[in-house]
Amino acid sequence: MFCKQSKMPGFQFKEEIDFNSIPDSVFQDGKSANCEIHLYGGFMPRPLAGRLNKAESMEEKRALFEELYEKDFLPPRSSPAHNALFLDPDRFLLKGSQPHFRLIQSLMSGQDLYDPTDQEPELKDMADLSTPISRLYQAQVLKDHAMGYFLSKLMTKNHQDRFLVIAGMGHCKHFLGVPECLEGYLLQAQSSCDLDPVQKKAAILIQKETSARAAMIGCQMLYETYLEERYHPLQAAIETAENDEKKGGLEKQKAMNNLYLRQRQLFDTLILESEVIQGPLFNQSTGIGRFKKPSFDYCFVYDEDDDCVVSSNVCPESSDKEQAKAI
Repeated sequence: MFCKQSKMPGFQFKEEIDFNSIPDSVFQDGKSANCEIHLYGGFMPRPLAGRLNKAESMEEKRALFEELYEKDFLPPRSSPAHNALFLDPDRFLLKGSQPHFRLIQSLMSGQDLYDPTDQEPELKDMADLSTPISRLYQAQVLKDHAMGYFLSKLMTKNHQDRFLVIAGMGHCKHFLGVPECLEGYLLQAQSSCDLDPVQKKAAILIQKETSARAAMIGCQMLYETYLEERYHPLQAAIETAENDEKKGGLEKQKAMNNLYLRQRQLFDTLILESEVIQGPLFNQSTGIGRFKKPSFDYCFVYDEDDDCVVSSNVCPESSDKEQAKAI
């Protein structure tokens, strides 16, 4: 998705947006020269990636990739961008990276990649297609290539616009997956004979800009920070809920409101010190994963509990002693 400056007179965003009041003309399919926001779907249909995971013969893989070339989900053989696609073209083995492979493997197995260790990580061969995880990884990175290729074309043609790319963690965490593929296609675009000089210069500029100035924002659910393990009132509310769900729920709401409204610094500290923040953002290079970059530039932590409403009406004043007990 990429955004342009507003060209619609009289239309301004307010603090509270009534999305039903936004004109349909604001959201277009990318063909209108006068629309404010263009929305694009960058991933290929899920069943196509699933076919690669299930393919048992070279003939099946060859037929799949021919279909992907024809539909322009992937660069055809005649395009210089095709050089960024395969690690081993004879086996239809897509380019990926060992760090990304370890990340996907951890998402499937639950392995903690940020547990500090002095030992070098065990490197499993992502090119060994005899293992289920390697085949699954190929299906994963196929979608990353499709997105990276699509973005490289879109960005070189609209290089003066700003882009917002929305993807799951497995496609971008630690700047792996889609960012890696995008860089590869931008490098190939710089030598493409199909692009005019302006687009070639745009490919060079975009590659530098995405490396130096692009920002990645990740999302993390609040419950994964396990505040109750370090905040006594919240732990007490959870224990109460085991015997009295209604009473415990009210106490939990009061504890969370008190923490958010009157102990904001403590709230921030508890979140910042949680393992789910410390590992990916600060210990990424010392753990098993050995990642070169943090998971994101910014991490947005949100409360997924819709029943937990911030309200000063249910939040009693806390004494200094109560705050000391909370730590």
